[in-house]
Amino acid sequence: MTDKQREQLKRWRTANRWAPNQLRHAAGTEIRKRFGLEGTQVALGRSKANVTEIYAERDLSKAMEIARQAGSSSRQKRG
Repeated sequence: MTDKQREQLKRWRTANRWAPNQLRHAAGTEIRKRFGLEGTQVALGRSKANVTEIYAERDLSKAMEIARQAGSSSRQKRG
């Protein structure tokens, strides 16, 4: 391996670091999108929801959809 190749490999490794818990985090986030917090809690084998929330990010698109629908229904009531 040349010095240039070693340097390229070093840069690639720096840019592409990961840890096993990232797999759990990604899976938890996807499961939460599809099945909610309780489903994620069961799937990840957690007894407390607060720990599950660490591994499963919130789906902000749900919040936007709720706001959109809430705004729509309040306009209809006034209309």
